[in-house]
Amino acid sequence: MTFGKTIFPLFSAGILVAGLSACQKQEGLAEKAGKSIDKSMEKAGQQMEKAGEKIQEVAKDTADKTKEIAKDAADKTKEVSKKVTEKAKEVAKDIKK
Repeated sequence: MTFGKTIFPLFSAGILVAGLSACQKQEGLAEKAGKSIDKSMEKAGQQMEKAGEKIQEVAKDTADKTKEIAKDAADKTKEVSKKVTEKAKEVAKDIKK
């Protein structure tokens, strides 16, 4: 009797485990397609993020170069303005003579 009381619960548990594992749902075409689409969308999102970072980097570099060019142009304009003012003063002195 002890043998029956020990074996029966173990046997029942084994059948229950086997039955539950056999009931697991197999992945169909729609599930596989859905997972494939999810992976593709994730990769596309990562590529878009990288592209956005690259655009920001290029925009910053362009802004920095533009500032540098504008500063150089302003400096040269001041130099030319100073020279024009000096020449104008010289011409004004010559006219007064």
